[in-house]
Amino acid sequence: MNITDTHCHLNDPSFEKRLSDVIGRAAKAGVSDFIVPAYNEDSLGITRELAKRYKNIHPAYGIHPWYIRTDFGISSLKEFLEDSRTVAVGEIGLDYAEDVSTSRDIQKRVLVEQIELALSFDLPVLLHCRRAHQDMLEILRNYAGRIRGIMHSYSGSREMIADFINTGMYFSFSGAVTRSHAKKYHRNAVAVPLDRILFETDAPSISTQSVNAADVEPCHITEIIGFVAQLRKTDRDTLVKASIENVKSLFGDRLGE
Repeated sequence: MNITDTHCHLNDPSFEKRLSDVIGRAAKAGVSDFIVPAYNEDSLGITRELAKRYKNIHPAYGIHPWYIRTDFGISSLKEFLEDSRTVAVGEIGLDYAEDVSTSRDIQKRVLVEQIELALSFDLPVLLHCRRAHQDMLEILRNYAGRIRGIMHSYSGSREMIADFINTGMYFSFSGAVTRSHAKKYHRNAVAVPLDRILFETDAPSISTQSVNAADVEPCHITEIIGFVAQLRKTDRDTLVKASIENVKSLFGDRLGE
């Protein structure tokens, strides 16, 4: 079915010894491609090596707000972004949760630096955003008409969806939407226009209603798509086809390289 898992960390150490089996199970579930974002400096090289080994692993490079060092230098990303197989800058973003030690000012500075880098390479961005959606929106508005990307595992409000669309964003839904109590996620999954919807597992970080986070693999994207289809009162194939077209619209020919 050529489904793309638009955000999965196959570069996580937990996948190292079982990656071939994970990719095999994904293929049986109709998942053909994997966008794999780096998240810290160690994962940059790991992600590049995985992309060399597997044609259907498409690398993205960036530094997640959890892992920003105060002496972080943006120039270290450039050699990775110059690789023709790079599909995006990510995972980057803002996280204002209490357990995040990186200051908000540093997070915003590094996010802007990485967005500027994405623009210079004409690449989309993969955005992590937790409890920081207003600041994220204000930053993205400065780039409206020039930037494009994905609000990964979108957790903002339904009211902000149109605003993020106006900046060039798509919205990806993860296993969080399948949880019975996640009413905000349910409303968002119904409200996002068909031409802006994407799907991901964020494996192995986000559980589904039926699978613990540590056990989540790209094959479990079918549970996510099926649940969203029920919410939207549509059929699964409609969502799969829409997501395939949206991946093409956002990434162009890069996933075919």
